[in-house]
Amino acid sequence: MPQRGQHGLVQDGRGDDGHAGVDDGGDKFAQHRGPHGVHGIAVHKGLINKGLEHVQRHIGQRAAHRRHDGADKALIAGIPAPQHARAHPGHHELADEGDQDVDYIVLAPVTETGWDAVLGEAKQAGIPVIIVDRMVDVKDDSLYTAWVGSNFELEGKKAAAYLDAYMKAKNMKDMKLVNIQGTIGASAQIGRTKGLDDAVAANGWNLLDKTTGEFTQAKGQEVMQSFLKKYKKDINVVYCENDNEAFGAIDAIKAAGYEVGADKDMMVFSFDSTKEGLKKVQSGEITLNTECNPLHGPRVEAIIKQLENKETPEKKAYVDEEMFAHDDTVKSVTVDGKEYPVTVVTDEVMGARKY
Repeated sequence: MPQRGQHGLVQDGRGDDGHAGVDDGGDKFAQHRGPHGVHGIAVHKGLINKGLEHVQRHIGQRAAHRRHDGADKALIAGIPAPQHARAHPGHHELADEGDQDVDYIVLAPVTETGWDAVLGEAKQAGIPVIIVDRMVDVKDDSLYTAWVGSNFELEGKKAAAYLDAYMKAKNMKDMKLVNIQGTIGASAQIGRTKGLDDAVAANGWNLLDKTTGEFTQAKGQEVMQSFLKKYKKDINVVYCENDNEAFGAIDAIKAAGYEVGADKDMMVFSFDSTKEGLKKVQSGEITLNTECNPLHGPRVEAIIKQLENKETPEKKAYVDEEMFAHDDTVKSVTVDGKEYPVTVVTDEVMGARKY
């Protein structure tokens, strides 16, 4: 069981191949993988400032990378005790009896459930837990100290509001939609699916089908191929719950001989707004890309500094996120009484992207 310790940094995780070992910038960071597909980094004590920079860099990168491969189960980070902390691949707990002491744990789960026991262990040891990106579904929310991440349902609502406004602007009367969902049970899937489903019910849209693409390009392509065999050219809107699924769907649509884009055979909507995703927006292959901001490191740093100063952080904090479109057909959307601008992707926008 972990014990509260001194200052330094460890990102502690378990994956499927037991890999460890990277030297980052002269500081001894060790990456770990064990049976749960989790990456981790360990650092010597006394490096809280350097360590927080490393958290910022790697939390953002891992969150972005996870959206590409859909494989990781969690990213765990903490502040360790005097000695060089390291993970123990194969253990199911956040840290076991033999692990070094930690002061903080930062957790970025892929799915919401199954965390009560391990977070209870951290609470029993008196270690604050900060959840980033996706939420955890626990019976007792005192098991974590703070959460920072995206409002996935709002993302879905914004995308649906854009689709509604776009249809009206283009006088589209017959919309036939398919939804390539994310990994079932992930916060992103739950929120983005709900945002769309609510709009379908409210507007009487024709949702032909929905099934999971597991947040991967290969599965997204496979699902789209299946939809095309079943519905052929009847589909005119493809709602993909992340960029990788959108890439796979676009490949499938093109391979089937159809054109992708606004005013063409099928429009593709996506989420994440990675650089590769925005390139597809700029080219017109993706009509709208709703941002999911993965750069949570600075927010985690602010929470840790609050805790260090004996302050109480907000329990939940949503990050700001944008919407990116191929053209200015829809300049803004209003959701729950708030207006959200839509940014047209230009070379200048692409040059300013950090991920």
